[in-house]
Amino acid sequence: MSERKVLNKYYPPDFDPSKIPKLKLPKDRQYVVRLMAPFNMRCKTCGEYIYKGKKFNARKETVQNEVYLGLPIFRFYIKCTRCLAEITFKVDETASQAGPSPPAHLKSGRALGFLTPILSMQGISFQFIPD
Repeated sequence: MSERKVLNKYYPPDFDPSKIPKLKLPKDRQYVVRLMAPFNMRCKTCGEYIYKGKKFNARKETVQNEVYLGLPIFRFYIKCTRCLAEITFKVDETASQAGPSPPAHLKSGRALGFLTPILSMQGISFQFIPD
């Protein structure tokens, strides 16, 4: 009887690992990650409240040609739970008082940390509300 857990793989005698093609991934590749909303916000298209800590399946990408002290800067894309409007967050470690882009406004004077909300591709804006 053979083993249940195979520890070794069979390599034929004429196997050459240098003939295996290398996988070349694009630099602007997007990953799907699980993300929590960093602050309370309200969708301006449908009026849905999105509370801090709400979990989303977000797309994450590395921003090209932007680094801060050798660290890559990331951009996250999430969708409104009711109308599926898209909102984008960009990691901004340079600003201590990070805030939203001009069409959206922050109602409290608190700093948002390292996340800066910016407009989505469709031009849909969100309203940020205090905790």
